[in-house]
Amino acid sequence: LRNYAEKKDAYEQLKSTANREQIAEANKVKIYLLDYLWIRIGNYANDNAVKFKMTPNAQNKTLAFDITGSYISVTNFVYDIQNDEELDFKLDGIVIEGASSDREVKAHFTVNDINVVTSPDQQVEGADV
Repeated sequence: LRNYAEKKDAYEQLKSTANREQIAEANKVKIYLLDYLWIRIGNYANDNAVKFKMTPNAQNKTLAFDITGSYISVTNFVYDIQNDEELDFKLDGIVIEGASSDREVKAHFTVNDINVVTSPDQQVEGADV
């Protein structure tokens, strides 16, 4: 958390001196630590009793999700992820297969414009971490 606070302070200082073009450019692709995503999204999966597979694609800057569970559990999981202000995910291509309230369903969606790193020190092409 100390590293997060330091990064946030650095961002706030940069934000106060940066022009709008620089801010817009910096906000195009979001960078997330893989361990953070596993914990944050895993908590939503546990809360909603779903199983999920999360597949980052660094080349395409996407994060794909496959989810299984009851219909209500899957829809609640999707709702929680989409409305998490810290994640700030924009879900794309949400598909739910076998939509029935009494059996297991599968869902898939993608988050675009995202880089997932395995270390806070890892460099991402075209961005500072």
